[in-house]
Amino acid sequence: MENNPTLKIVENQKVMIKLKSNTPFKEGTNTGQYGTKEWFGYNVLVQEDGNEVLHTWFASRAVHSLIQASGVKSDELCSIEFKHFTNDEGKEIHCWLLNERTTKQWIEERQGLEQSIQTATAPDDSEWKQEIEKQINIIGDILKQHANTINDVVKAINNK
Repeated sequence: MENNPTLKIVENQKVMIKLKSNTPFKEGTNTGQYGTKEWFGYNVLVQEDGNEVLHTWFASRAVHSLIQASGVKSDELCSIEFKHFTNDEGKEIHCWLLNERTTKQWIEERQGLEQSIQTATAPDDSEWKQEIEKQINIIGDILKQHANTINDVVKAINNK
């Protein structure tokens, strides 16, 4: 961080970066006319004229959340962009994109993958019920064996 240039993202300009770590090296807050804002310091390699140049990047809470939601790995080449556009209803929109996805899209994608994995690995109900019945029968047999053993011990004590 000491002598690295500070990365500034220009609106509607896609920048190719590699995070040196997906965990910030430092976190803090700044207080100004718009209140207190959190920041997260990242060291990033930026693609400049075919070379990788180390920069320090002070990301907002929104960008930090985007990085965490994306699951991007250290030294993985990715794009970051601060998008500004007007939607079909004439409303101005500002959003951060990592690999052309918003935080919401990353979260929805992960939830979809998790749901797919759960669906693919969930046992069939009938198989599941049969397995439970088997386990109950095994436990029942064990209890019967112990009950017989306990009865035998009680009889032996009473016969003495």
